[in-house]
Amino acid sequence: MLAIYSVLTTVEWELVEAARDLGASRIRSFFAVVLPEIMPGITVATVISFAWSVGAYSAPALLGAGSDRPFALEVQEQMLVNFNWPIATALSTVMLVLMFVSILVIYTVLGRFGGDVTNAT
Repeated sequence: MLAIYSVLTTVEWELVEAARDLGASRIRSFFAVVLPEIMPGITVATVISFAWSVGAYSAPALLGAGSDRPFALEVQEQMLVNFNWPIATALSTVMLVLMFVSILVIYTVLGRFGGDVTNAT
């Protein structure tokens, strides 16, 4: 929510007002003006949430995972409890590939919706 909120505070509301003055409905002005402005924040929030959910290890390990086991806990169990290193390696590789794909997706989406990813420092 903080990533989206920080982007919402930078939206130029004069552009929304100008779109409304030129005859756009509320929905049309949202999709034409506000959504392209906040898309980088939505994308970053999505990737951060995805990365935290895939790589969650310490909190579920300390608090108890319940019936839903995060990916990282499954890798740890395969390595240290079942001693099934090939499966643990395969699961770790899948997790790494998912993270790389999500980073590629964020670069693509930010590049398409006006985020400057080439000159980011």
